[in-house]
Amino acid sequence: MMAKGVLLGLWVTLCSVQPYTRSVYAQSVGVPRYIQPADTHYRAIFGFGGNAGLGSLTPATYIGNASFEMGISIFSGGFVTSSSVTTALPRRSYSEFDLLYGIALDEIFSHYERPADNFHASLSTGISFDLYQERWRRFGRSQTPNLLFPPNTFEYSFGIPIQVQVVYEPLRYAGIGAVLFANFSGFTPSLGGAIVIEARY
Repeated sequence: MMAKGVLLGLWVTLCSVQPYTRSVYAQSVGVPRYIQPADTHYRAIFGFGGNAGLGSLTPATYIGNASFEMGISIFSGGFVTSSSVTTALPRRSYSEFDLLYGIALDEIFSHYERPADNFHASLSTGISFDLYQERWRRFGRSQTPNLLFPPNTFEYSFGIPIQVQVVYEPLRYAGIGAVLFANFSGFTPSLGGAIVIEARY
C-alpha cells in the first residue's frame, strides 16, 4: 500500500508540471526572429549625352534623376530632354518625364592599404509622359509674314522607359558614371546614353 501511495504521488506531480513546461516552450518558440533593417540610400544624378534613337532630329541630351533605394529595390523619378543642335528650321525638341522601379546592386571592393572602391548599378523600367515639338521662327508683322511659316506642332504620348545606371563612387557623397536609356512610345524610339555625376546620401 505504501508503494502504491508513493507512485500515485509521483504521477500527480508529473501531471501538474507538464502544462507549465509546455507553456514555457510555446512562449520561447513564439519569439519573433530578428530581421536586420535594409540599407537605404538617396541619390541624384545629372548628366549630358546623346540621343541616337531620334537621330539627327534631337541629338543633344540632358538627363536628371532622383532615386530612393531600399535593399535591392530602387524607386526613381526623372527626365530626359533632347534638342536639335543646328540653327535650321524647324527647331525640334523631345522631353520625357519618367517614374521608374527597378533592382539595384551595390558592391564594395576592398584593397590592401588603400580605401575600398564602391560601385552602384541598377536596372529600372516604368511609365513616362513624352512630348515632341517642332517650332518655326516667327517674325513681326513689319518683317516676314507669319503665313510663310508652317504652324508649330506639339505632340504627346505615353511610353515605357528603360534605364541602366553604372556609377563608380570613390567619394563618400559623390560619384561618376554612365546611364543608358531607351523609351518606346508613339514617337520614334528614344535610345541613347549620358555621362553623369552623382550626389548620394
